[in-house]
Amino acid sequence: TGKFDRLGKKRCCQGVDLNRNFDFHWGEAGTTSNPCAYNYRGTKAFSEPETRAVRDMILSSEMRGKTDAFISLHTYSQMWMYPFGHKMKTYPRDVNDLRSVGRQAVLALQSQFGTRFELGTTADILYPASGQSADWARQAAGIKYCYTLELRPSQAALNGFILNRNELIPTAKETWAGVKVVINAALKLRLQNKSGTKTKKSAKTKRTGRRLANRRRKLAQRRFDIGA
Repeated sequence: TGKFDRLGKKRCCQGVDLNRNFDFHWGEAGTTSNPCAYNYRGTKAFSEPETRAVRDMILSSEMRGKTDAFISLHTYSQMWMYPFGHKMKTYPRDVNDLRSVGRQAVLALQSQFGTRFELGTTADILYPASGQSADWARQAAGIKYCYTLELRPSQAALNGFILNRNELIPTAKETWAGVKVVINAALKLRLQNKSGTKTKKSAKTKRTGRRLANRRRKLAQRRFDIGA
């Protein structure tokens, strides 16, 4: 089924914008209940099998608590965005970490072919949009490094969804350069967490050892006093 827009083009009235279908402020800013609109949010959060599949994987016993980065790739506008996107000037408590890694990723991407990306939240640099996957991954799954990328071309393009053939490989290469920065940050975080756990265990072991040593000394002193 379909309807015609003001330009006389037939618009599809089937399908959901999956990046408005996640259960994070679902149905609020930047979405619509009109099934013929490009930002149709669906009948309810996780109404679509694709979003449920992502949810179930991230929250599974195999993945929960073991995922440190989540990147959602889109086109187009050349933007690197971090949570939260449903409302302007709304950020996680560790937003400085997200900005720092995002800034490094944007610079790494730019170093490949000179492509410039804007950094910020969806709401701050594009428009408020609720129900996004990266926002949900951050809030519901507790994943630290969550980003939404709008790839080439720039926002000035009239129909950037159809990328020129000669830009496909460069887009992949520069995107991978930025993604690697996030991967390295996630690996560093994982190593720090493991090191912190070992340090805590080591400190606990030392405290236990000292308590046992004190008990032995007290027991030895009692035996000495009895013998005396």
